[in-house]
Parts: sequence; structure tokens; C-alpha cells
Amino acid sequence: MPLKIACFIILIFLIISGGIYFARSKHVTTSPSGFANITQSIYSNRGIVDRIISIQLSSKNTDSETQEITAEISMPFDYAETLQYKWNLAENVVIAAGDLSGVVDNLKASSPTKIKILVKGFVNNESRFISFEAVGQTTSRRIYGESLLASQAEKSFENIVQNVERIKASRNGKSRE
Repeated sequence: MPLKIACFIILIFLIISGGIYFARSKHVTTSPSGFANITQSIYSNRGIVDRIISIQLSSKNTDSETQEITAEISMPFDYAETLQYKWNLAENVVIAAGDLSGVVDNLKASSPTKIKILVKGFVNNESRFISFEAVGQTTSRRIYGESLLASQAEKSFENIVQNVERIKASRNGKSRE
């Protein structure tokens, strides 16, 4: 009987100390593809992907009806494979020139790639959105990136959050002085 109690106490001690060890261990998390500190999306229509493709969208009026939309794609490393991309246009936004989908080959980390389209209907007096997504495959993992451009950026949720953060930062800066 005392042997069973001693074994039970040792077992409980091992379980608790193992739990404490793993809770306190600090190590760099890596995605299954081996990239450290890369955001992963588990709940997407593409399954698990590493979000390492950086995409910046911008717009420029070319005339009163047409806007030039530019997607600048960059990667943290050279990518010798084919990257597929796709533009998604809001209702009442139509393509005037360019392709809504395509491929990019041999991306270099040192030089971002720009893809441009011309659209009509992407106006400031109505809330419209254009998104761009790119997807590729490394030897072990799918990689992904997406970006969204709003015709009324000042009313977008992202802009509101950024403004709140600026206000908080300015208040914290004034209270320290």
C-alpha cells in the first residue's frame, strides 16, 4: 500500500513539473514550413497557409472616370516558383485595362513586383472595395498574401483603429511629460 501511494505521488509530481516546464519554456515558434514568426491562417478557404507575401495596394486617378490600381508584391526571400494572383472587384467596379488574374515568375526579395490594372467605378463618393490576393507553393507549404483597398479609406475599420491608436499614443506621450 505505501508503495502505491509513493508511486502515485511521484506520478503527480512528474505531471505537474512537466506542465510547468512546458508552460515556461520560451522558444521561437516556427510554422511547419520552417519560417520563424510567420503568421499562419488556419481558417481560410485555402487551408493552412503561411502569410509571407506582402502586398501594398494604391490608387491613382488617371482621368475623371478611370483609376489606376497598383499592387506591389514583395517577399522576404527570392521565390523561383510561379505565384498566382487575382483581383476581386466590388459591385459596379469594372476593369478598363489589364488582367484580373495571372502569374508572376521569379520574385526577388530585393525588387518588388508591381501589377497594375485600370478600373472604372472606383469612386470616392461611394464605398467600394478592391482586393488582391496572391498564392504560391514552396516545397513544403502554401504561401499567401492579400490586401484590400477602399475607395473611402477614411471610413474603413482599419483607418478608425489606426486613428484610435494615434490618439492613445498622443495621450500617453502628453501624460509622461
